[in-house]
Amino acid sequence: MDAITQFHVITAVMIASIGLGGSAYAQTPTEAVPDLTPFIGQRIEVTDEDGRVVTGQLIRVSEASVVVKIDHIEAELESLRIRAVNRWRKDSVANGILIGAGLGFVIPAFIAAAVDTGEPGEAAALLIPPGVTIGLAVGWIVDALHRTKIPIFPAPPRVTIAPVWGDRRRGFQANLRF
Repeated sequence: MDAITQFHVITAVMIASIGLGGSAYAQTPTEAVPDLTPFIGQRIEVTDEDGRVVTGQLIRVSEASVVVKIDHIEAELESLRIRAVNRWRKDSVANGILIGAGLGFVIPAFIAAAVDTGEPGEAAALLIPPGVTIGLAVGWIVDALHRTKIPIFPAPPRVTIAPVWGDRRRGFQANLRF
């Protein structure tokens, strides 16, 4: 092959690759975001296909879009571009109260055993009630402030194929996103 023919072949391949570049799903794409109407009014987190994350209150849902309110501004997100939707749920405070009370009992009990020089149990009687009270309060506050992210709509993995060319570089680039 002479240089001119080789150049024409490379040029034809590059032009053809422009038409081939695009997105392909590793699985059959879903029709859109599932029905989010039960979550209207709740705080959600939406991730689009470019990886941008929007967090706000869900206002409206349609087949074409999802509307999220962020700081008194409504943002309309196209349903077909959404990769994932998560909601936030408050954690139960019961386990925090129990863990706090347990630690509030055990830690002062060990301290009381180490420093008790008078009547047996005298230091424990002074240290354990405030320890349990403080442990209850700390456990309750920590769990009341803790929120858990729960996925509503995880997106399927996506494969993107695009041409790459430049000085001394020719070929295709494939990205697999989970």
